[in-house]
Amino acid sequence: GFAHRLRTFLREGDFIARLGGDEFAMLITDAAPKETLASIANRIQTEMQKPFFHEGIAIECSSSIGGCRLNSRCPSAEALMQGADLALFSVKTTQRGSFAMYSQNMRKETTAHRAAIDTAHRALSEDLIRPFYQPKVDLVSGRITGFEALMRWRRGKGAYRSVSEILSALGDPTVAAGVSERMMDKVLEDISVWRKRGLDFGSVALNFGELDLKAEGFADWFLERLERAGAAPHEIQIEVVESVFLGRGAERVTEAVSQLHASGITIALDDFGTGYAALSHLQQYPVDLLKIDRSFVQSMSTGKGNRAIIRAIVDLSVHFDIDVVAEGIETKAQADHLRQAGCRFGQGFLYSRPVPARKVPSLLGVRFL
Repeated sequence: GFAHRLRTFLREGDFIARLGGDEFAMLITDAAPKETLASIANRIQTEMQKPFFHEGIAIECSSSIGGCRLNSRCPSAEALMQGADLALFSVKTTQRGSFAMYSQNMRKETTAHRAAIDTAHRALSEDLIRPFYQPKVDLVSGRITGFEALMRWRRGKGAYRSVSEILSALGDPTVAAGVSERMMDKVLEDISVWRKRGLDFGSVALNFGELDLKAEGFADWFLERLERAGAAPHEIQIEVVESVFLGRGAERVTEAVSQLHASGITIALDDFGTGYAALSHLQQYPVDLLKIDRSFVQSMSTGKGNRAIIRAIVDLSVHFDIDVVAEGIETKAQADHLRQAGCRFGQGFLYSRPVPARKVPSLLGVRFL
């Protein structure tokens, strides 16, 4: 199977070995330039993308490849293997299914990534992860219509901080699953408290990434947790970025999102218009809400182009009967421009920074105009 296909790329003097599991190493014995190594890697990836057939079943695979050259920076076999391993690790944590050559800064990046993973695991094991809530506001009435739950964590007894310090760790499947589960549990606990107090909090949006949505049985897991907590589907939104609908495994994402949408959960397309936007996505996927990326909102005052883009997105949403929320509103002028463009909902520091659950009740009584 896999090993047999790899052997077809061997030339006289080359060597291939299985390191264990699904990892293989190839030794290219001539002094091939980087372009040649890249072309070999590209051919391997193309070949490995072809389906394998096992007992009549087609199995799709992809390959991530890290390369290293024997030179003064990697002068020995041991250093060569370490360099290739670091390059492979970098590919797996940034862009799976691609190829990268070893560079010196990869060692520093890898060390930082592993430290982030350790920190995230510690935050999970010590229950130091909490959702903070940023309100979504009706730009016409000034009333809060719901919240977005944003992950915050703290080191020991310090203040809660944003996810930026451990962001790279969320590319690790174990960390991603642990954080998603913890966030959902905490959000459902908070919703239960607010409901018992008779608070009209609208809905709460949770962010889920590609690793979550491609996990086997994600939708069933989500709905089971919702039912166990006694939460209603209309109390929950799920925010996803358009890229999760693209690439390998996209059909599993579409299936999960469709199942959740059919149950009554609102599906929001986050960061709309920042690189993957396509009209076909709004026709193919069950989307209820578009979130205009903060980059368009924050540069509205510097050019008419972004105002035109926002107006076009709003017009598009009307055509598809989809609501729109603008992110990153920081000034009253931005809010005024958005209202004039027909955007009904927004969120940002103008109204409130993300706050812990205990501060949500006091926000619900505020009218933001």
